[in-house]
Amino acid sequence: MRCSTSGGTSGPGSASAVAEYLKRAWNLDDDAVAYWRAYEDFRGFVTEPVWELVRELAVDGTQQGVLRTTLHHWLLVYENMRRAWNEIAAGRYALPDVVWPPKGASFQAGTEQTHDEMLEELGAFCLGLTRPAETAFGLLISGKASLEAAKELVRDFIHLDATRNIAGQLSRQTTPRAFRAIAQAFATESGGYLTRNHMEIWADFAERALGITREEMFRWTPPTETIASGYVTS
Repeated sequence: MRCSTSGGTSGPGSASAVAEYLKRAWNLDDDAVAYWRAYEDFRGFVTEPVWELVRELAVDGTQQGVLRTTLHHWLLVYENMRRAWNEIAAGRYALPDVVWPPKGASFQAGTEQTHDEMLEELGAFCLGLTRPAETAFGLLISGKASLEAAKELVRDFIHLDATRNIAGQLSRQTTPRAFRAIAQAFATESGGYLTRNHMEIWADFAERALGITREEMFRWTPPTETIASGYVTS
């Protein structure tokens, strides 16, 4: 069945109304209709006066480039969300291997969780993951990956603007232990007197070893899942 939020069904809250209808009609849970909730937010990008704000922010070519890239990423993620919803509704969506927290386990959540409690939960989560027989990095290190596969892996996971994300984490951190760790990471990435930062070293490696230019690295679009995870962790 095709549901449309255009024409007669458009308007404030229409996507949420579709979500509620689908939940009742097919006995779906909130995750199965999350696409329609997100659609309402996405639709706001078109109907709200956001373009006036964009004109104020994008005052030069650099800012325009940032906004253009962000919108491109947004459209890619939105497309993935729509496909995932279709698969959920059709019963073809692959369920996650790990459900967290596991039955019988409980962890402190929210702002009440201490740093040590967070480390304990993170450790338990990692130990509960299924270990794959091979990983992309494992194939690369073992020499089993082709040169083209190595190039794609480098393009996807080596980015040249890490300092901006780390600086953002640093500015919001108040826990002394975490603050020191992030500050150290920022210092390492940003470099110092007569010291190049990590991204420059990686860029040199990509250029000399694999023939991937800096321009290609900046223009490369990683897989949508990688893009989405980057925005979530930022």
